[in-house]
Amino acid sequence: MTTKSSDDSTPSSTQAGDGTSATADSAQAAAESPTAKTSATNETDLQRAQRTNFILLGVTALLVVLLTARAVMKASVSESSGSLQLLALNEETAQLPAALENRDLPLDALYKDIAGSRLDKPRAYTALYTEGQLLGDGWGEGTGLKEAIAQAYKAAAKDGAQKPSYGMLVVPTDRQTVSAGSLRRSFSNVHMGVRGAFVESEQGTYRLSPTQSLATNRSVEDDLKAEARRRELNYESWIKGAKIYSVDARQFFVPLATDGKAVETLRGNRLILPEDVTQASVQTYEKLLTEWLFNNLAGNGRLTYLYYPSTGREARSNNMIRQWMGSVAMGRAATIHQDERAAALSYTNIQYNLAEFYRSEGELGYIDYENEVKLGAAALALIAVIESPRRAEMAEYERGLLNTTKHLWRENGRFSTFLRPASRNDDNHNFYPGETLLAWSFLYAKEQDPDLLDKTMKSFAHYKEWHLNNRNPAFIPWHTQAYFQFYQKTHNEALKDWIFEMNDWLVDVMQTNSRVAYDDTIGRFYDPTSNRYGVPHASSTGVYLEGLIDAFVLARQIGDTKHQEKYRKSIILGLRSGMQLQFQDEIDMFYATKHDRLRGGMRTTVYNNEIRVDNVQHILMGVQKILREFRAEDFRL
Repeated sequence: MTTKSSDDSTPSSTQAGDGTSATADSAQAAAESPTAKTSATNETDLQRAQRTNFILLGVTALLVVLLTARAVMKASVSESSGSLQLLALNEETAQLPAALENRDLPLDALYKDIAGSRLDKPRAYTALYTEGQLLGDGWGEGTGLKEAIAQAYKAAAKDGAQKPSYGMLVVPTDRQTVSAGSLRRSFSNVHMGVRGAFVESEQGTYRLSPTQSLATNRSVEDDLKAEARRRELNYESWIKGAKIYSVDARQFFVPLATDGKAVETLRGNRLILPEDVTQASVQTYEKLLTEWLFNNLAGNGRLTYLYYPSTGREARSNNMIRQWMGSVAMGRAATIHQDERAAALSYTNIQYNLAEFYRSEGELGYIDYENEVKLGAAALALIAVIESPRRAEMAEYERGLLNTTKHLWRENGRFSTFLRPASRNDDNHNFYPGETLLAWSFLYAKEQDPDLLDKTMKSFAHYKEWHLNNRNPAFIPWHTQAYFQFYQKTHNEALKDWIFEMNDWLVDVMQTNSRVAYDDTIGRFYDPTSNRYGVPHASSTGVYLEGLIDAFVLARQIGDTKHQEKYRKSIILGLRSGMQLQFQDEIDMFYATKHDRLRGGMRTTVYNNEIRVDNVQHILMGVQKILREFRAEDFRL
């Protein structure tokens, strides 16, 4: 699969060179640097003639510069304003294909978008599918909009061997020239699935629909490199010698096996609005998230780690911390819904993970994967065990895992984060200590062990100072959840104040300005001004919601309406972002053949369709708490 770059910023407008710098510098050099330095008082006729010639040359060069600049400005104005003329809809003799009639396609609005644009002619792209299988696709063009759509549909349906059940129709509405040097910026990740590309060269024309990028999960740049290989061309030479356009387009899902109407999509999906976040819609969201986990659980208890929707394959990679978080999420779902079958499957998963990855040395029990023994893996496995209804049967595992977390704790409150390799004991302090304190908080809630409280408060003091010197949002949700649990028993004011301080920073820095370019990015947690805090990710949004709902409940408990309202609004926007990423129906799964493996799953971002287990389990565990704590009216923004 394609590795996504971290660039999610809104790219600068593609700037063509103004063409004046080199010429102006040359003219200035000619006017100001005569080859022979002479005294004005001793100027000869020849020298005067030479000086006059230099001046004339300078004036001529300046005129050339001005005329060139004027031509460039006129071209720029022409390109920015556009000049496409096309037949009016009522003047066209061409008609829409019968399959596309009565689908409520907004032809009048599309005509207005295209008329006067920078397109050279009306064009359209159609892809026809049945149950995710691509039957055919093609581009069409014409003197009018309807003719372009008709030709595109004809190109896609040319084989006609199998009747499509739905199609994607894409209508370009504008284009802009892109230089080879600015290609990556013009087609940065945030534009994937929204912008298409046209490449015109001596070797022919290549057109890429934004929906093709979605179907392959491949960036425009990677797609062009693949096309160069297919054509047996040198990529750099092809791109440098070609005219490249970024193409804005409107896209529609069109049902063809029923009488349904066309649905306009953004990035191949319905746009979820903040007002779409209701108690009922979040309940449906939670149901689908839960179903994905259990649908992706093998008979022996193995849970899918990473799934590629575009190819229908699983990755071979794995991660124990994320796997054990999946175990926790399934266990909680079984308890919440009082589902005996789900409880049995959850226990099978825990037993599988213990059998495959649990090891012990003396009093220490730990999770070993590829010769790495992480503090965080022991902590998350401990949570899964202590929350299980069959906890008593796993007492030996619980003791061993708890012993390891205590073994890695230091008297100053700091943790060593790896048992093996010991050389890595200073890594991942934004994650593993908070995960461990969360496990301890659940134990303390049950047993009020003073030793755990003493250790926790020393770690609280240590890691508060550490975090203030090493700000990172990943730290916040784990410590928020842990201190919230301890606060319920201790009512320690320092814990309360620190929870609010951490989460205020999280919302202000990571969510307030996270929308970039398109409304489907609203509500995610991401700082677009800097990559210092990482890239957008479904699992990040999920874990932040896990912490924010605890901060919300804490604010409600103490009557702090200001914080309560701030966190409530943040949670709703985070839910909007999460719901945008979920695979729900044939519209957002239009290119996938294995819908049962996708439905309920969470894309990594709006432009990366990979489903990783923590994409699902983090937000599921947040949603489980939100549904428990929010009243119906709390969902209104």
